[in-house]
Amino acid sequence: MALRKEGGSPIEGFAIYTDITEQKQRERTLRDREQKTAALYTATEQLVSAHTRQEVAEQIQALVSETFDYPLSGVHFVEDDRLVPSAIAPKVSERIPEIPAPSVDGETLTSRAYRSGETVVAEDFSEVESEVDHGELRSGAFVPLGDHGVLLVGTVETDGVDDFDVRLLKLLGAHAATVLDRSERETTLREERDLLDRILETSPVAIAVFNPEGEFVQASGRAEEVLGLEKDEITDRTYNDPAWNITTPEGEPLPDAELPFARVMATGGPVHDVEHTIRWPDGRRRLLSVSGAPLRSPDGDLEGAVFHSDDITERREAERQLRESERRFRKLFTEAPIGIARVDLNGRIIETNAAFRDTLGYDAETLQGQHFKSFPYEEDV
Repeated sequence: MALRKEGGSPIEGFAIYTDITEQKQRERTLRDREQKTAALYTATEQLVSAHTRQEVAEQIQALVSETFDYPLSGVHFVEDDRLVPSAIAPKVSERIPEIPAPSVDGETLTSRAYRSGETVVAEDFSEVESEVDHGELRSGAFVPLGDHGVLLVGTVETDGVDDFDVRLLKLLGAHAATVLDRSERETTLREERDLLDRILETSPVAIAVFNPEGEFVQASGRAEEVLGLEKDEITDRTYNDPAWNITTPEGEPLPDAELPFARVMATGGPVHDVEHTIRWPDGRRRLLSVSGAPLRSPDGDLEGAVFHSDDITERREAERQLRESERRFRKLFTEAPIGIARVDLNGRIIETNAAFRDTLGYDAETLQGQHFKSFPYEEDV
């Protein structure tokens, strides 16, 4: 600043100097933290779109490498009781001799973090007993990802992992664990659905799955044959669609409350071998035997039902014909004018008709169980 005469000419000056090094350092630190926090926020949004463990690992590793700028960053997932590297920064091989896959029961820092479920920070690797050769790295942090694995970072400086970074890494690890839990559930669900699809396609019986409203959700290939419809036509109907024209085996209308689906949903229990008829699109009637059980959510809520149906039309017709044949045989046996006896393989009498008993002069009780040769007049038998 200049001091001036009354006329305005400068006569002397002075200056004030202030050391703002720490202020600028604080400003840089604040900006750095704001940038890291913003990057973490963006990354957590992106992680939600990841559908596999590998996608999660690669996104986490990329974020840590780009935002935190540690020479070592990587994700290890549990596989067969080992913490196997899944996504590792490209520069890692230049810093350490070998990427380990330690046992979950081992004494590495990675193993300890996984077992304890707590973040482990090593300020100086040289002071830590470990099975791993850390190479040029001097310090690091190991952040558990729930039951799935560990996120790790390392630096070539002693005590080189910033406390603020550790807090952000913990947040990232917690969010990643949530995403991995969801991914695991989705994977399990996909596997179960794939298994169900294979069962439905290969099952020798007709299987149908209904939602709580009684709408077909899935149907097996065999269901097309039993119900007389294509699969897409089946799933367009409900369990009590009038087009089924459901009746009792005797042809009487079957009340809705007595249909298998309605009974399962009303009682919450299974039904077995309920017989009723349906009408195929070509007008033919088919007799079905239906069994089913409720489908429940993990919380026990009723989510629908699954049924298997057998077309027993031909079986019942065969049984009817057999009964008719037996009736005709019985009539012929009992009313025949000649003597007839049924004997077992040992020649002992099982049953006789009236003409046979009249011929020998014995009643039915006397003849039953006797050998046919034990009576006189064998030539007449």
